[in-house]
Amino acid sequence: MWLDNVIGYFLPRAGLDRFAARQALQQVRAYEGAKSGRRTSGWNTTGGSANAEISASAPKIRERSRDLARNNPYAVSIFDKFVAHAIGTGINARWSDDGVNELWKRWMKVASAEDGLDFNGLQELAARTIEESGEVIVRLRTRRPEDGMEVPLQIQLLEPDHLDHLKTEDLAGGGYIINGVEFNSIGKVVAYWLFDRHPGEVGRLFKSMQAKRVDAADVLLVFRKKRPGQVRGMPRLAPVIMKLRDLDDYEDAEIVRKKIEACFTAFVTTSDASRALGQQTDDGKGGGPRKSRVAPGQIEYLKPGESVEFGHPTPSGDGEFSRRQLRAASAGAGSTYEMTTGDLSQVNYSSARIGLIDFRALTEQWRWLMFVPLFLTPIADRWLLLAKLSGKIKAPAKITVEWFTPRWEYVDPVKDAKGELMLAAAGVYDLTDLQIGRGLDPKTQWAKIVATHNLAKAAGITLNYGGVPIAESAAEPDQPNNPA
Repeated sequence: MWLDNVIGYFLPRAGLDRFAARQALQQVRAYEGAKSGRRTSGWNTTGGSANAEISASAPKIRERSRDLARNNPYAVSIFDKFVAHAIGTGINARWSDDGVNELWKRWMKVASAEDGLDFNGLQELAARTIEESGEVIVRLRTRRPEDGMEVPLQIQLLEPDHLDHLKTEDLAGGGYIINGVEFNSIGKVVAYWLFDRHPGEVGRLFKSMQAKRVDAADVLLVFRKKRPGQVRGMPRLAPVIMKLRDLDDYEDAEIVRKKIEACFTAFVTTSDASRALGQQTDDGKGGGPRKSRVAPGQIEYLKPGESVEFGHPTPSGDGEFSRRQLRAASAGAGSTYEMTTGDLSQVNYSSARIGLIDFRALTEQWRWLMFVPLFLTPIADRWLLLAKLSGKIKAPAKITVEWFTPRWEYVDPVKDAKGELMLAAAGVYDLTDLQIGRGLDPKTQWAKIVATHNLAKAAGITLNYGGVPIAESAAEPDQPNNPA
């Protein structure tokens, strides 16, 4: 260190003591990763907070993540596969009151403030924006009575660029703003500073923009927190952006190399400039380089002193390097190599299932620890409040909502279904648990089953599954079983 050098120059004894003490400290440190030496000489780290590190990196990481989402097939696959598994065709709400449930279904069709998306489409778009850009801004737009909506609420989704990332300052009274998010003196979010249009919108290049303060009650900032105190989110691909970019460059170089190698077939060495192997293709008047063609099965007799050497393209390998890089990129992005690439050549049933178990665990965390509490539940709470205020809901009892996520597809339907039935028979699961696990609302599902059995009975048809007849009590649930 420079300070040690200065002290050693003016006070050699003190410098020697400092050096000895430093070496002793290195020896007694408990963690090898904390030691300084040759192996860690280029490892630069910081002690900054989550916000300090994100503030300096988020805009550029976001831009590069979007570029990969447009141009890198593996990034596209990671985003598409994750959103398809996490959201599917929508996470469905089931309200405790049937009338409220029907009102919600009608509202879902007009939930979007800007376009023709329904509420399920908004979920898909929000999830994709969170993964690609790191976060999504949700505006809760209360509508006027003349807009003619049963429940006067619509949802507007904005990209995180609308939030003034450069606005960071201390406020009077102990409040403060970090990257466009305003807090009061006790650290509660009270407002967001938003631009009225996207900073990168067409026609905005030379126009100044001023962020406006919007009360936090009308805004949701949804992202996955990775550190306490984190204010802004980061894209899913942040840890692997350079690896995917380098892999792109590597594969482009491989393609160029193969094109160059394919241009060379044979090299003729001769002292006679008038001789050529095969048929000369130019006009022979020196208007261009000499080019000869070699036909399949051709036999060419050369003069003494002439020789032919054929090019030997270098094999590009078996693709193992690319597979290693894609496995690392998939792991860093919370996906699996097989899902990222579609390459199933090296998996069997067991390994595919193990990989899916890990992926599903991560997806369940994303759903229930971030998306449901930060996106779905606040929207449902605001919707219920406005529905009551507008007089559309008059039920005195407390109204609750449950969320039903899309079902997981079986890896092997027969084996998986048998396993679930065995667990149900052992009392580990209830049939209702199995229905919920398949993304089904048990109340609706049982009603459908009873209706189907009643129709079959009226038609004189006996339903059976796997050779086991369905009991009469299933078709008539209110009647006691007949032992006879």
